[in-house]
Amino acid sequence: MCAMTGKQRLSEISKAYKAGQAAKTRELCEGFLRDFPNHGRTWYQLACCLIDLHLYAEAEAALARGEECDKEDKHRQAHIHSMRGMLWAEKGDFVRAEECYWKAHSLCPRRSWFLVECGEMASALGELERALELLTRACNCPEGDLGEAHCYRAKVLLAMRRYGEAAEAYRAALSISPLNKRYRKGLAEVEELLG
Repeated sequence: MCAMTGKQRLSEISKAYKAGQAAKTRELCEGFLRDFPNHGRTWYQLACCLIDLHLYAEAEAALARGEECDKEDKHRQAHIHSMRGMLWAEKGDFVRAEECYWKAHSLCPRRSWFLVECGEMASALGELERALELLTRACNCPEGDLGEAHCYRAKVLLAMRRYGEAAEAYRAALSISPLNKRYRKGLAEVEELLG
């Protein structure tokens, strides 16, 4: 039996992660990193599954190692800051989480996702007007998943009981991703409220 190539092993890691298999992803990442200890992306994937397993100290160590490997890659650095934000959010520290998301946004200001994360943290802190402002800015970014930006904006508008605007936001999300079931379900809920 032939040993798998590095590329095949990375594919296995990706499949396990996408399938939500955090423990398997952890084992595959750690095995790969024994052979390729400077592969920053794999440190990042390891951190993701460690957060899923609530192993926060280990996740932070993996992020620090990935950050060291990818010092020159601003996009990867942005994702590492984003992961640190996720780590803090999981621990319930939304202020520190938002600080990390702002660092990520400063590295990739054209991408919507980091502003979406900032908006989520503002919402978690009960600052709905600020959340709405951030999510509106995210919807106007030139890059990123704008459907998600509109969807998160709709959720904040729902929380504010601004149902007509929430419906518009869901429609904007559907204009980008017409087959998205979550967006359709959100719009159906709002339309039912509107009568």
